[in-house]
Order: sequence, then C-alpha cells, then structure tokens
Amino acid sequence: MSFNWRQSSIEELKGEWNYLVLRSSFPNFFSTWEWIRAWRSIFGNGKDERIWALYRSGGLIGIAPLRLAGRSLSFIGTGFSDRLDFIIQKGQEESFFENFRNLLLEDNSWDVLDLQEVDSKSPTVLFWERYFSTLDFRILPQSKLPYLTLPSTWDELLKRFSKKRRDKIRYYPRLLDKSYSWRIEEVPDSQLQEGLAQFFRLHLSRFKRKLMPTPALLPSFRSFHLNLARELAGKGIVRLYLLYLNDKPSASLYGFEFQDRFCFYLSGQDERFHEYSLGYILQIHAIKKSTERGLKFFDFLRGLESYKLHWKPEINENVRILAHKGTLKSKISFNVRTMEHALTHYVKKRAGRI
Repeated sequence: MSFNWRQSSIEELKGEWNYLVLRSSFPNFFSTWEWIRAWRSIFGNGKDERIWALYRSGGLIGIAPLRLAGRSLSFIGTGFSDRLDFIIQKGQEESFFENFRNLLLEDNSWDVLDLQEVDSKSPTVLFWERYFSTLDFRILPQSKLPYLTLPSTWDELLKRFSKKRRDKIRYYPRLLDKSYSWRIEEVPDSQLQEGLAQFFRLHLSRFKRKLMPTPALLPSFRSFHLNLARELAGKGIVRLYLLYLNDKPSASLYGFEFQDRFCFYLSGQDERFHEYSLGYILQIHAIKKSTERGLKFFDFLRGLESYKLHWKPEINENVRILAHKGTLKSKISFNVRTMEHALTHYVKKRAGRI
C-alpha cells in the first residue's frame, strides 16, 4: 500500500479538512478549518506554513498543520488554541506517524519541534514514544482542563451536588428576580458581529476595574474572533449568550458547540452588578442548555480557576512535546525552551492556574 506526502495550503484542503477532523479519534474544534484559517488570517502569512497532507492510495488520511518560525516547527494556532494536534483518520495513526517520522528526519529546515496543548490521551503521545525514540524529546505537562460529563437531564446533574450547592445554583437567579427584569438571549449567527462587540465590552469591564491583563485587550484578539465569526456564520457552532438587565446587555458568555461538546471560551459582565454573579448565572444557563441539547461534555477549557472548580469537574490534561535535531544549536534551543517551560509551569501552579 503506497503512501505519499504533499505539501498543501489551507485553501487546497478546504473540502477535505473538516471531514478528516470528524473522522479522527479526537474531533477537536480547535483543529477545524475555520479556526485554523481565522488564526492564519491574523497571525500567519502563509509563507511560514508547513502543511503536509498524507495520502494512501489517493485518499487523504492525515494532516500535519505546522508552521516554521525561525527554525522552530509548531502547530498553526499555537497560543490562542486550547487543544492542538495532528488530524488523522481513526485507525490510521500508526501509518501516519511512521511516515511522519521519515518526513521529519529528512527535513533540514527545522532545529526544534515544539508541539503545544496536545491532549494527554491523544494517539500522538502514544505513537511519539514509539516512533521518535531516535530524537531527544520531552513530553511535559502543560495545562489542566476541567470538564463536566453531562447526564441526559438537568435534574440528574443537580442530584450530583450537595444541597448547599443546589441552593446556590438557585439563589442568584432568585436574587436577580427581586431587583431587575432580566432575560438571557442567544445571539443568532446573523448578529454575531454586533454580539461580539457587546461581549468584548463586557469581558473587558472586569479586567479594567481590577487592572488585570487579558488577551482581549489586544486588537489582534478581537480581529481574530470577528474573523472566526464570519467563517462560522450559518454553521450553528458559535454560542454567544447575552444576559439583559432592564433591556441592557450586562453579561455575556462565549463558547463553541462542536460534536458532543460545549467549549466554554470566555465570559464577561458589567462589574457594577458583580454582587449578582451574572457570570455564574450564565454558566448555569449554558450548562442547562447543553444538557437539553443532548451534549455529552461541558468543557471549561484551560485553567483551574475557582469558578470552574465550584462545579466539581473532572480534569483532563494537555502536554507539550519538545524535540530537537541533535545539533549543538538545536540542543541549546531545546534546553532553553525546556527551562522556560519549567519556570512558566511553576509560576502558573503557584498562582493556582494549573
């Protein structure tokens, strides 16, 4: 059976990309064509891309969506993406990595391979240890991702919690009832641009008040998500909820529904109403809606912030795979990245973020 690699572009693979994502072992929203293309439109120029597509007897079985920055190979989407990986047809992982190893060892354009935010349960981790033993590599813990496994009904989910927790879930909506006329609306795809403008305003409210950093302060962050909304329009993936107090948007929750999973990306609220925990009310709403839609998971994504842990979630883990070519220059770069990773991991752990 013959295999062959073709260096391709995002545009050339548009018709096959998401079809392959859906046939992979870990269908991942952050590997979809729309997410990768939106990221590229803001942070890439196309010239640094190394998108290799593996074909078997003419049929596409895998994509390596990489980019070369200097002499470092990494996934397209590194930084903003909560999960990244190779895109491989389920059952073809062994063939993919055997061929990818040969491709990688023959390519002289890179010194360091830096694959971030790979699910620790991904076939990539298993097959990396099997096929890349000739490379000096490290598989390092990177991020913790809390999530809820959803039952078939909201009432079943409530039964998992103590009476004190159930009372708290009911408390804040009732408190709001006493002071305001309020409602929660889901922004339709046709109004996502306007809805995201409200979301950015509300998300920044808390961080400006507390003088805290957030990527939403960057124009590139906002441009990225506006581009993404255009790419996803009409596909029923974006979930943007707005909570109105007396007809004024006062809180927002932004996420993505993909396959059997809701990915809770970010939220925001008008800090003048912080005592009403509007963000928590929106979490309740989004989790309840996800249950009603028959989803299996509510994914809080990266970080162990206290508002996530209140839900008593299960915890998944992402890892970072670092490897180098074996030259003195590549080994120095590899060691620097390894030390930087250890320091960053320590700081985040001390801050309670992982």
